[in-house]
Amino acid sequence: MGDLTILALNINGMADLKIYRMLKMAKECRINVIMLSETHKKRGRDKLIKDKTWNRIYESRGTGNSQGVAILINENVPFQELDVQRDREVFVKGKINQVKITLAVIYAPNRNTKQYILNTKKKLDNYAEGTLIWAGDFNLDLTKKNKKAINVNKLNMVDVHANQSIRDTFYSARHNKFSCIDYILLNKASIAQIKKVERKPIFLSDHSPLIATLGLSNEISQRIWRYNSVVTGKDEYKLKLQEEIKEYYRINDNGELSKTVVWDSFKSVLRGQCFSIESYIRKSWREKREKCIKEIESIQEQLRITRRRNINSILRQKKKELELMDEVQWNKMRQSVRQRINGWGTKSMKQMVRYLKRRKEKSCITKLKDKNGLVKDGRKELEEIMRDFYRELYQKEQVNNEEIKIGNKVNEEDKIMLNDEITQEEVIQVIKGLKQYKAPGIDGYTAEFYKTFMHELVPYMAEMFNEVYMRGIVPETWKLSEIIPVLKPDRQPELPESYRPISLVNQDYKIFMKIIANRLEIILPKIIGEDQYGFVKGRSISEPIRNVVNAISHATKTKRKLSILKLDVYKAFDKVNHEYLYRLCKELNLGNNFCEMIKNVYRENTACIRVNGQRTENIQIENGTKQGCPLSPMLFALVIEPLAYKIRMDETWEGYKIGRKEELRLNLYVDDAIILTQRPREMIKSMKIILSEFKKVSGLSVNMEKSEILFINTPPKEQLEIRKESGLKLGIKKMKYLGIWIFKTLDKTIDGNYRMAWKRMLKQMSRWKNKNLRQMSRIRALKILIIPKMMYLFQALPGIPPMAKLKEWDRKLNYWVEGGKRPRVRKKLIIAKEMKGGWGLSMPRAI
Repeated sequence: MGDLTILALNINGMADLKIYRMLKMAKECRINVIMLSETHKKRGRDKLIKDKTWNRIYESRGTGNSQGVAILINENVPFQELDVQRDREVFVKGKINQVKITLAVIYAPNRNTKQYILNTKKKLDNYAEGTLIWAGDFNLDLTKKNKKAINVNKLNMVDVHANQSIRDTFYSARHNKFSCIDYILLNKASIAQIKKVERKPIFLSDHSPLIATLGLSNEISQRIWRYNSVVTGKDEYKLKLQEEIKEYYRINDNGELSKTVVWDSFKSVLRGQCFSIESYIRKSWREKREKCIKEIESIQEQLRITRRRNINSILRQKKKELELMDEVQWNKMRQSVRQRINGWGTKSMKQMVRYLKRRKEKSCITKLKDKNGLVKDGRKELEEIMRDFYRELYQKEQVNNEEIKIGNKVNEEDKIMLNDEITQEEVIQVIKGLKQYKAPGIDGYTAEFYKTFMHELVPYMAEMFNEVYMRGIVPETWKLSEIIPVLKPDRQPELPESYRPISLVNQDYKIFMKIIANRLEIILPKIIGEDQYGFVKGRSISEPIRNVVNAISHATKTKRKLSILKLDVYKAFDKVNHEYLYRLCKELNLGNNFCEMIKNVYRENTACIRVNGQRTENIQIENGTKQGCPLSPMLFALVIEPLAYKIRMDETWEGYKIGRKEELRLNLYVDDAIILTQRPREMIKSMKIILSEFKKVSGLSVNMEKSEILFINTPPKEQLEIRKESGLKLGIKKMKYLGIWIFKTLDKTIDGNYRMAWKRMLKQMSRWKNKNLRQMSRIRALKILIIPKMMYLFQALPGIPPMAKLKEWDRKLNYWVEGGKRPRVRKKLIIAKEMKGGWGLSMPRAI
């Protein structure tokens, strides 16, 4: 980001409409930082604003109703917080692109104002570093230059709006007087950074909004286009785009060019049309609004000169006109939100989940370690570190062209089904199932676009998909994706490997891959071994957990040795070799169309990485499957199957036997692998050879240092010897597998997991104390966020807690549902099913 644009405003209360108007102005003026005074928010209430764009809020609500100041920082600002101080004022110190900056906002009292400002300046002198931006309502005219008065020069600051022809920022209707009491002040050392200043007329409150743009660097931020549904808000615009689609294909789809080239060109043409309509709508609305604002400014100027009361009444009327204009837009926005919520269905709880869950801040990367371990925090340096890391991660590795041994292969009937032509019905089915409000790919087209113009696009899309599938001609736009690094839970944010690379691919690519995934889903259970459970239809995540727990239970009862090895697959989805994937598909008899499609789709791919809203230069993608593609999980299940087959067929060691025939040896859920044995030495020795051979063939590697082993009924001396020989991490008491903690005994596994889950639930419910929830909302919150966690444990673990414990949990949940008050609804009605007229709440004792 190059420029930092600041808005300072005495908002005089945070009513919903006023917040909407302020954020609307902030969006139009591309504001990065908002500095508010007189927020009038009481302590202990909800967030100041509930807009995810402004996710960093630093505020002090004060003690009186007329107090309160706040600093709001936009999510696109790569702000690295260093320190915060709150009192009547708020000071925030941090870095933006290695530039130190201090933000300070105040609301000065009406009494002892001069002394308060001087004291605040002393605090800032001791606190501030780098560029100091001090804004707010000073309740004092700092432009006076007599000896007794305090002014900007005495504060050793610069008023950024000093050269404005009209400097008045506040109008007192009671005294019929204008005055200058609002400022954005800058330290003199940073005066050269001032690029643009603006004073808006007084219309949002009784104070004028002040805007200043500072040039922190010469970098220009990128703008990313995204389809906006406003272009189909009116039937005339929608009809225009429908006609544009038909006209384009009538002229260009003449057989001279391939369907994929025509499709890529079509997206470019229609993007221009959408942008044109959107610009026209915004321009026409903005012109009308700007005209009204200019009239207000002109009337204010007349009032300032003449001080006539009749002009003040005209001014109030004009302000009301502007407010009504904004209110119309606000009501449209609220109606759109209600429509979206109602579209989820009456039983949908998405809105409640968003309200109750902790809002996660956008993963803004403030600093990273380079290859030498040095911490860097500059924008260019962050981009280079991420680009180099992913370039190396996706770099092609040489693999052996050895024969791939596999157990089951696809039969001819399934192969014909998988390789058949794509029908329009399949395209329609997938488009109807697309989830709205998901981030689009690099072309900017959302799921909403394809749903809106489904009937016009489906015939052309089916033809284009068949050209990809039957002839192997892939659109160029499918070969470019955007990688979004998302921080993994409980990882160090300074390390590039702590981020999960999510690929944003185009929606047309997703639709195509979902069609293929729907077909492959039918085949997978027939060719994937029964000990692999991830993304295989008809298999549950609870099955591998049950297998491990049952083995522990049996070993505890029979006093037999049991070793449980958990493998850590390094960057599983990102290290799959493309040549290996193609040869594997051939070996599985998946058919020529499918195999060639995989080969062509993954050939010559590139990607850019989005770091703090900025895209890096493209890198080559020579390895891996795309995390974000509907087909990727199923492809990985195929990729890992040869390894699973080798482990199953290895005769140098045995799994854990329960009875004469049943043997538990391997549990696979995507890249989470558990191996069970009674002979750990032989197993580890053999596994090292198998994993080494598999890496040479597929490119996938297992990090043995991060893999861990849990011993049951094994002497400590033997455990240490095995650990030294293998280099494995020793799970002394427990290990985590698929969200369940595995202990050395069944009783501890059951008790430990339920105890930790209940502790987390109590903590979660305590966070909801300040939420404004009615009884029905509390019941829904339990149904969607609390009870499912219990259900997962009940399904995964073979035992349940004692009945006394379940009764205690029931009692505490009932107490929370009633809000800590005397019950007003009978418990039978609360737990009765909705079909029988109840509220459908399942308590732990009844699950």
